[in-house]
Amino acid sequence: MLTSIKYDKHHLHLGNRSPEKNIFSINSISLLIGPNGSGKTRFMQAIVAAFDAEAHYRLNRCKLFLHDQTEDYRPVKALWGVVYYTPVQNRPTFRAHDDFVDASKVPPKNIFELLEYDELFTDFGLKVKLVARASVEYRRICEEFASALIDNPDFRSSDASDEFDNARHARELHKATSHYRDDQTTILELEKNDKKLHQELTEKIYEDFQEKCPEEKKLASAMLVIQHMFSRSNINQLLHFAKNYIGSKFINTIFKSEKSLSFLVLARLAEKQLQTGELERTDSHYNYEYVIKHPKRERKHFENPNIAKLFKPELDKVSSGEWALLNQIIALHESIEKLHHKNNLVVLIDEGDAFLHLNWQRQYIYQLDRFLEKCKHRFAIANIQLILASHSPMLASDIPRTFICHMEANSTNSQRETLPPTFAAPLQSILNLAFTSSTIGEFATQTINKTIKNLRNNERSEWERDDYVISIIDDPTIKQVLTEMRDGVDSQ
Repeated sequence: MLTSIKYDKHHLHLGNRSPEKNIFSINSISLLIGPNGSGKTRFMQAIVAAFDAEAHYRLNRCKLFLHDQTEDYRPVKALWGVVYYTPVQNRPTFRAHDDFVDASKVPPKNIFELLEYDELFTDFGLKVKLVARASVEYRRICEEFASALIDNPDFRSSDASDEFDNARHARELHKATSHYRDDQTTILELEKNDKKLHQELTEKIYEDFQEKCPEEKKLASAMLVIQHMFSRSNINQLLHFAKNYIGSKFINTIFKSEKSLSFLVLARLAEKQLQTGELERTDSHYNYEYVIKHPKRERKHFENPNIAKLFKPELDKVSSGEWALLNQIIALHESIEKLHHKNNLVVLIDEGDAFLHLNWQRQYIYQLDRFLEKCKHRFAIANIQLILASHSPMLASDIPRTFICHMEANSTNSQRETLPPTFAAPLQSILNLAFTSSTIGEFATQTINKTIKNLRNNERSEWERDDYVISIIDDPTIKQVLTEMRDGVDSQ
């Protein structure tokens, strides 16, 4: 087991010599913490190089110490494996070798493959549900059809009413107007009339579709196909499909399309899919959702090229941060599995919490500890030691001070006169002392400082502004102090 690592003037402790004092489920968790540019990633690169059998031992500034305080670890190097992971884009590059895996390069999984790791997600406190969704804007489709029938009489059937001619005439009058020649009132009236007649015909077309095709799921499936084919087909082909599959008293039947068969195949597949799941109609959309309860069995169906054109499988209510976390879990698991023949593993995670909101940062180390413990037992690995690099103060509250190395920007000296609070310390204390940072935003700080200055200088012209600032402050202590200062100015 590694007990400590030295890199330049930095010294990171990795674990207690006495196993009874280890508070983690895995063998050790340590933290490199500090602002951007403080050298955390360079420290991790040096650790990776230290385990590289081809690297020049004497030139590496990183020194590893084993449980017996041996500095020359080369005789036991073959017993160790190293996994590195970072979710950030500008990641470092490493020389590939048999004892090292860069988990950052594990490609993101197909959404169905993610579900194969459901047990891992449960270990990490994540519940994943896979759904197939589709949404079609049927009102826009009817608007496009109405425009086509208004603009081109050849698209209309003989039963089409004179309303289309009236709408076409209104549109031609509107298009003939000129901002240089006609007054603004006339232009606006003609534009309003054009839109009004267009919307009325849009409604008539949709009502006609509903009358000719009262089965809502069949109508929705046709609309779904038409929406998909809008950018791939001309309006003639779309009108021909709508006339033959849905039915319409307004559309001419003389047009034929060579794509009719492909449209029909898609529509029948869509209609069959819509028989399961939930279909909802709003004022403008059909929205469909189907819960995929058996991903392994249903994967082939939803990866069918025709189905994939219309229905999108996705994870239900998963944020971008949770998505990043899912891929991180899989990448780490697969990389650890590749090195499972090693007795000892060092897992390096660089800014793994980068895309997580505050509550997930709060759980991050706890969940990592549980997850890596499962990996340790699953692959029968004797020793797993985790080293994290982060600038998050939340992570510092979960690690004992002994196992934290504070990195300073623009400095090679990590020693401090006052040791900052760490394990179980309130976040405010860690921010103030460990990060020399205020616990409120800089804009709020400067706004409050200006208010204090105004009150001290008795700037009466700023009273209304200062009263407002005091009223919106949510910290009771700051609010009370400023209120007393304001009352003192009033009494003068």
